[in-house]
Amino acid sequence: MIIVWRGWGFLSVFIIGAVTVATLLGTLWVTETLQLPDWTKALDIAISLVMAGVVNWIAGRYLNKASKSRFVPDDKTGRSSGDSAVRHDLFFIKMEYWSVPLFVIAAWLTAAAFFAR
Repeated sequence: MIIVWRGWGFLSVFIIGAVTVATLLGTLWVTETLQLPDWTKALDIAISLVMAGVVNWIAGRYLNKASKSRFVPDDKTGRSSGDSAVRHDLFFIKMEYWSVPLFVIAAWLTAAAFFAR
């Protein structure tokens, strides 16, 4: 599989994966320790996806905002010179927008868990 990224866009894969696994391990441990019903496991997954989405959104907004300030005015010509604004994207989609599907899946899992009770 080919992964297409620009700038630091590949970090979305690692951020989403690491935060999802870490949060999921914590929430599943709490669920098993407190012996909660099985339908709460869908909520555990939803919580981990929301946390991954939030972290990815913040990282994407920070990186894409910081990259816009790289233009340096040239004293001789008066034009901006230097690096053009570097976009940080994965498969031509900005990093922060990869959080939206995570929020949608989390909302769907929450609704499914609510109606499965």
